[in-house]
Amino acid sequence: MTKSVKTACTRDCPNTCSLLAKVDNGVVTALVGDPEAPTNKGKVCPKCPKFVRRLYDPDRVLHPLIRCNGRLVKTSWEKALGIICDKLGTLLSVDPETILYYQGFGSRTALKLVNRRFFNLLGPVTLTKGTICGGAGQGAQDLDYGCRISHDINDHENSGLMILWGRNPAATSLNLLPIIKRLKASGRKVILIDPIKTKSAGLCDVHLAPRPGSDAYLALALSRIIMEAGKADERFLTERTEGLEDFKKIVFAQDLAARARGCDLPQEAIKSLASLIMNNKPVSFVLGWGLHRWVNSHITMRSIDA
Repeated sequence: MTKSVKTACTRDCPNTCSLLAKVDNGVVTALVGDPEAPTNKGKVCPKCPKFVRRLYDPDRVLHPLIRCNGRLVKTSWEKALGIICDKLGTLLSVDPETILYYQGFGSRTALKLVNRRFFNLLGPVTLTKGTICGGAGQGAQDLDYGCRISHDINDHENSGLMILWGRNPAATSLNLLPIIKRLKASGRKVILIDPIKTKSAGLCDVHLAPRPGSDAYLALALSRIIMEAGKADERFLTERTEGLEDFKKIVFAQDLAARARGCDLPQEAIKSLASLIMNNKPVSFVLGWGLHRWVNSHITMRSIDA
């Protein structure tokens, strides 16, 4: 009996592609894109078809392993769970906070929420807040915008200008590519800001390569140019923001030449980008995860937000 089962990609990827699993007598034979999905529209990345091979790979770990004399030895689930229970019991009797529960984001499904429920019932164990992946940027943007969820990818279609800031959609954002192509086909520009000339540079009208970790200098330089040109939305700034005067002090603490040296970009290139931003609203800023992985990355994210 052959059938198609609707499912979704379980990988740690923001595309969340909708899939159809081809199942023949209980065996998954293929994974393809769901043509009815509003985002990936039947397309998948090159990694997806290989997941089936991994599922049935003879080297896949299917049983608990215990390290004995430097080697991993297969054991029963009963014995493995017994060892875990014994260790948890010992730690709970001493101090529950010595137990750290850390969950990654590879599969954010309802079943994974049961894990947190288990540890909540276990006692006052130690939990993590945020992630080691994008936690810095998430925390920074929570301060700027409040708690929010991801933006609707289809709203990028309404952009007058798109800026890929540290983002490489040619390799990591399958569902963003058709939107980029439609923007360009309609005469709108797409800008790449990335220290490396990635595959996405070929999709973009302009590529700016700041020194790694120096993006805040560029963001503050853009703010200064926009303010000096009288193009800032003063009504919005007055009615909808906090800390404007303090932010202005930061923006004007250094001149454009100093900011340009800070990010290793020509002043004219920064002025040109500022002009595009001022004259092609609304602007879509699509940020990448590389921005998170530098010292003071939260300052970088907040500078770009501002």
